[in-house]
Amino acid sequence: VTGVQTCALPILNGKGTEKLTKNNEEYTLECTWVNGKKNGEAVLLDSNSVMSMKLFFKDDLIEGEGYLYDNGQVTFKGTWVAGKRCGF
Repeated sequence: VTGVQTCALPILNGKGTEKLTKNNEEYTLECTWVNGKKNGEAVLLDSNSVMSMKLFFKDDLIEGEGYLYDNGQVTFKGTWVAGKRCGF
């Protein structure tokens, strides 16, 4: 085949940020990527750079203990399994 150029997308490794939007509000996820997947501790900041969540990822899924915050106060402390929140 002539005139066709192929290239692979770079695999993300290291610390970085990802922009997310929910209910018309922008959030920033600060975390670490390993082989293109989120892994390790992560912090979700609202549009005012106030922490909304602190959690852990394993292979792109939220896994283990995490916290939800509202105005700097913990509103939920619990466990996530395979990306789903467990508990009340």
